[in-house]
Amino acid sequence: MKNFRKLICCFILAGLSSIFLSNTRALNIKPVSGEMTLKNFIATSLSLVGEVMYAWGGGWNAEDTGSGRGSTTIGALPEWKEFYLKQDKNYKFTKEKSEDTGAFLHIYDGLDCSGFVGWTIYNTLNTENNKEGYVMPSTKMASEFAKRGWGKFTRASEIKKHMPGDIMSGKGHVYICLGECDDGSLLLVHSSPNGVQICGTTTRDGNRNSSAIKNADNCMKTHYPEWYARYPECWRGANYFNFDQMSWHVNGEPGSILSDPDNIQQMTAEQVLKLFFA
Repeated sequence: MKNFRKLICCFILAGLSSIFLSNTRALNIKPVSGEMTLKNFIATSLSLVGEVMYAWGGGWNAEDTGSGRGSTTIGALPEWKEFYLKQDKNYKFTKEKSEDTGAFLHIYDGLDCSGFVGWTIYNTLNTENNKEGYVMPSTKMASEFAKRGWGKFTRASEIKKHMPGDIMSGKGHVYICLGECDDGSLLLVHSSPNGVQICGTTTRDGNRNSSAIKNADNCMKTHYPEWYARYPECWRGANYFNFDQMSWHVNGEPGSILSDPDNIQQMTAEQVLKLFFA
């Protein structure tokens, strides 16, 4: 009887995860776990926008050494939605640790930047829980994934072009680029206080009247109004250009894992938004 009850609970939790992951009404394109295309990678990253809070250590294991349950689960943890619903505009993340486990208090309640990128990669590549994860310090992500043959690594000072799907990593943060705008500003998706959302950068010279910020603001306001009402800040500074880049190999180069039959890499930020949002 005990094992039967445990099995029923597992089915319920699995069902909740699937429902939450598919709760992406704003998206034209729904994510599919294990579909190894650049389009699906971006769709997967967008599936958590506006409903997952930033949590220090979220996605990491209790020892804070690598991937945990939050980033090696297909779909979203039920705890993420529950935690989100309890918050308001005054939410502030904490670095507090549990007295019982010694782990960061909210590692299963949301995702930090590395946890978010790790979860996105995991759900793009896998169809089962608890396999090898991809969470690591933000400074290592672009270079480490490039070493695996997944893409081309470029130092921040040498970047000529930003493309949709690029993993951009640096000291203290990592994000996924959604494309470049006509004025050179960048559209991106990331987990950054207060949570998973689409943001735009200023231009390189710091102008906040940038195309990316306008696009991000309009997208969040239109498609995620509840989130936007709480957390309307959709801009990031010119320091977001100071991140190293991994651009995915999509033409079958040795070690490559994603394909790009839809030519996503050639799209502008505006074209990406038009493709993914209703």
